[in-house]
Amino acid sequence: MTRYARLVRVLAMMALLIVVVGAGTAVAGMSDDEAAMVVAIAGGIGGCIGCVINIALAWWMAKDAGAKGQSPALWGALGFFLGWVGLVI
Repeated sequence: MTRYARLVRVLAMMALLIVVVGAGTAVAGMSDDEAAMVVAIAGGIGGCIGCVINIALAWWMAKDAGAKGQSPALWGALGFFLGWVGLVI
């Protein structure tokens, strides 16, 4: 695993931890409607972070594929739509 892939993996895990812990502590002691709103907001933030990570992963895979003489568009699409599975392929 390259240094950049390891960095992206660590950042993704940290973002997930922040969203889960933040939503868990915010929900304690709230009414059901407030708790649902907090969880929805945390899910939206987590989804945005995941999308940014997938875009960065796709960009990195496309750049690497171009340097190796392969199709950057194909590898970028694989990186975006398959995420970590595309990185393993």
